[in-house]
Amino acid sequence: MHRPEVVPHEPDRRQTLAVVHEVRALAFAYHQRVTEAAQRAGVPVTDLRALVVLLDAERDARPVYAGDLARSLGMSSQATAALLRRLEGAGHVERRRDARDGRLVQIVVSRQALELGWQHFGPIVEDLAAVVARLGPAERTHVGDVLRRARQALEGDRVAEA
Repeated sequence: MHRPEVVPHEPDRRQTLAVVHEVRALAFAYHQRVTEAAQRAGVPVTDLRALVVLLDAERDARPVYAGDLARSLGMSSQATAALLRRLEGAGHVERRRDARDGRLVQIVVSRQALELGWQHFGPIVEDLAAVVARLGPAERTHVGDVLRRARQALEGDRVAEA
Protein backbone atom coordinates (compact mmCIF):
# COMPACT_ATOMS: atom_id res chain seq x y z
CA MET A 1 0.00 0.00 0.00
CA HIS A 2 1.31 3.41 -0.98
CA ARG A 3 1.45 5.93 1.82
CA PRO A 4 0.98 9.53 0.65
CA GLU A 5 3.65 12.04 1.56
CA VAL A 6 2.93 14.27 4.53
CA VAL A 7 4.64 17.08 2.63
CA PRO A 8 4.31 16.52 -1.14
CA HIS A 9 7.33 17.17 -3.34
CA GLU A 10 5.42 18.99 -6.09
CA PRO A 11 5.18 22.75 -5.32
CA ASP A 12 1.65 23.11 -6.78
CA ARG A 13 0.35 20.16 -4.75
CA ARG A 14 2.10 21.45 -1.61
CA GLN A 15 0.50 24.91 -2.10
CA THR A 16 -2.93 23.40 -2.80
CA LEU A 17 -2.80 21.25 0.31
CA ALA A 18 -1.60 24.22 2.39
CA VAL A 19 -4.82 26.03 1.45
CA VAL A 20 -6.90 22.91 2.21
CA HIS A 21 -5.25 22.68 5.64
CA GLU A 22 -6.01 26.37 6.31
CA VAL A 23 -9.68 25.75 5.48
CA ARG A 24 -9.68 22.74 7.81
CA ALA A 25 -8.01 24.77 10.57
CA LEU A 26 -10.55 27.57 10.04
CA ALA A 27 -13.44 25.11 10.29
CA PHE A 28 -11.95 23.61 13.46
CA ALA A 29 -11.35 27.04 15.07
CA TYR A 30 -14.86 28.19 14.11
CA HIS A 31 -16.40 25.02 15.57
CA GLN A 32 -14.43 25.52 18.80
CA ARG A 33 -15.56 29.16 19.17
CA VAL A 34 -19.19 28.29 18.41
CA THR A 35 -19.14 25.33 20.82
CA GLU A 36 -17.75 27.55 23.60
CA ALA A 37 -20.33 30.25 22.89
CA ALA A 38 -23.12 27.65 22.87
CA GLN A 39 -21.98 26.38 26.26
CA ARG A 40 -21.93 29.92 27.69
CA ALA A 41 -25.41 30.53 26.26
CA GLY A 42 -26.67 27.21 27.64
CA VAL A 43 -27.76 26.06 24.18
CA PRO A 44 -27.00 22.50 23.02
CA VAL A 45 -25.00 22.45 19.77
CA THR A 46 -27.81 20.54 17.97
CA ASP A 47 -30.26 23.29 18.95
CA LEU A 48 -27.80 25.87 17.69
CA ARG A 49 -27.46 24.03 14.35
CA ALA A 50 -31.25 24.10 14.01
CA LEU A 51 -31.34 27.83 14.71
CA VAL A 52 -28.64 28.43 12.09
CA VAL A 53 -30.66 26.47 9.50
CA LEU A 54 -33.71 28.59 10.35
CA LEU A 55 -31.77 31.86 10.21
CA ASP A 56 -30.18 30.95 6.88
CA ALA A 57 -33.63 30.18 5.47
CA GLU A 58 -35.01 33.47 6.82
CA ARG A 59 -32.13 35.37 5.23
CA ASP A 60 -32.98 33.64 1.91
CA ALA A 61 -36.74 34.31 2.43
CA ARG A 62 -37.46 30.56 2.42
CA PRO A 63 -40.08 29.12 4.77
CA VAL A 64 -38.98 26.16 6.88
CA TYR A 65 -41.27 23.38 8.02
CA ALA A 66 -40.48 20.54 10.42
CA GLY A 67 -39.69 18.12 7.57
CA ASP A 68 -37.26 20.62 6.02
CA LEU A 69 -35.48 21.00 9.33
CA ALA A 70 -35.27 17.23 9.80
CA ARG A 71 -33.68 16.81 6.36
CA SER A 72 -31.24 19.68 6.90
CA LEU A 73 -30.07 18.26 10.22
CA GLY A 74 -30.18 14.59 9.18
CA MET A 75 -32.59 13.79 12.00
CA SER A 76 -35.65 11.58 12.25
CA SER A 77 -39.06 13.21 12.45
CA GLN A 78 -39.36 12.07 16.09
CA ALA A 79 -36.00 13.61 17.05
CA THR A 80 -36.93 16.81 15.18
CA ALA A 81 -40.27 17.00 17.00
CA ALA A 82 -38.43 16.71 20.34
CA LEU A 83 -35.93 19.35 19.21
CA LEU A 84 -38.73 21.72 18.22
CA ARG A 85 -40.54 21.19 21.54
CA ARG A 86 -37.30 22.01 23.36
CA LEU A 87 -36.62 25.12 21.22
CA GLU A 88 -40.22 26.31 21.53
CA GLY A 89 -40.22 25.69 25.29
CA ALA A 90 -37.05 27.77 25.63
CA GLY A 91 -38.68 30.57 23.62
CA HIS A 92 -36.19 30.21 20.72
CA VAL A 93 -38.68 29.36 17.96
CA GLU A 94 -42.30 30.00 17.16
CA ARG A 95 -44.66 27.96 15.05
CA ARG A 96 -46.80 29.99 12.68
CA ARG A 97 -49.45 29.00 10.17
CA ASP A 98 -48.15 29.51 6.66
CA ALA A 99 -49.69 32.63 5.11
CA ARG A 100 -50.21 30.89 1.73
CA ASP A 101 -51.32 27.49 3.01
CA GLY A 102 -52.85 27.51 6.48
CA ARG A 103 -52.46 23.73 6.74
CA LEU A 104 -48.68 24.14 6.97
CA VAL A 105 -46.87 25.26 10.10
CA GLN A 106 -43.76 27.31 9.54
CA ILE A 107 -40.92 27.35 12.07
CA VAL A 108 -39.38 30.79 12.72
CA VAL A 109 -36.68 32.06 15.06
CA SER A 110 -38.01 34.25 17.88
CA ARG A 111 -36.82 37.76 18.70
CA GLN A 112 -35.49 36.36 22.00
CA ALA A 113 -33.30 33.84 20.15
CA LEU A 114 -31.98 36.57 17.83
CA GLU A 115 -30.98 38.69 20.81
CA LEU A 116 -29.36 35.71 22.56
CA GLY A 117 -27.57 34.84 19.33
CA TRP A 118 -26.09 38.30 18.85
CA GLN A 119 -25.05 38.44 22.49
CA HIS A 120 -23.14 35.15 22.36
CA PHE A 121 -22.33 34.62 18.68
CA GLY A 122 -22.19 38.19 17.39
CA PRO A 123 -18.52 38.59 18.40
CA ILE A 124 -17.61 35.60 16.21
CA VAL A 125 -19.48 37.09 13.25
CA GLU A 126 -17.89 40.50 13.82
CA ASP A 127 -14.36 39.06 14.08
CA LEU A 128 -14.80 37.29 10.74
CA ALA A 129 -16.55 40.27 9.13
CA ALA A 130 -13.60 42.49 10.08
CA VAL A 131 -11.23 40.19 8.20
CA VAL A 132 -13.49 40.06 5.14
CA ALA A 133 -14.04 43.84 5.20
CA ARG A 134 -10.31 44.35 4.59
CA LEU A 135 -10.68 42.67 1.18
CA GLY A 136 -11.62 44.57 -1.93
CA PRO A 137 -14.94 43.83 -3.66
CA ALA A 138 -13.34 41.54 -6.28
CA GLU A 139 -11.43 39.63 -3.59
CA ARG A 140 -14.60 39.19 -1.50
CA THR A 141 -16.41 37.83 -4.56
CA HIS A 142 -13.55 35.43 -5.33
CA VAL A 143 -13.14 34.21 -1.75
CA GLY A 144 -16.91 33.78 -1.40
CA ASP A 145 -16.99 31.73 -4.60
CA VAL A 146 -14.10 29.51 -3.48
CA LEU A 147 -15.70 28.93 -0.07
CA ARG A 148 -19.10 28.19 -1.65
CA ARG A 149 -17.56 25.60 -4.00
CA ALA A 150 -15.55 24.07 -1.13
CA ARG A 151 -18.76 23.75 0.92
CA GLN A 152 -20.53 22.18 -2.05
CA ALA A 153 -17.68 19.68 -2.42
CA LEU A 154 -18.05 18.69 1.23
CA GLU A 155 -21.83 18.45 0.87
CA GLY A 156 -21.38 16.15 -2.12
CA ASP A 157 -22.64 18.59 -4.74
CA ARG A 158 -20.99 18.66 -8.13
CA VAL A 159 -18.54 21.56 -8.11
CA ALA A 160 -18.80 23.74 -11.19
CA GLU A 161 -15.54 24.37 -12.97
CA ALA A 162 -14.48 27.98 -12.66
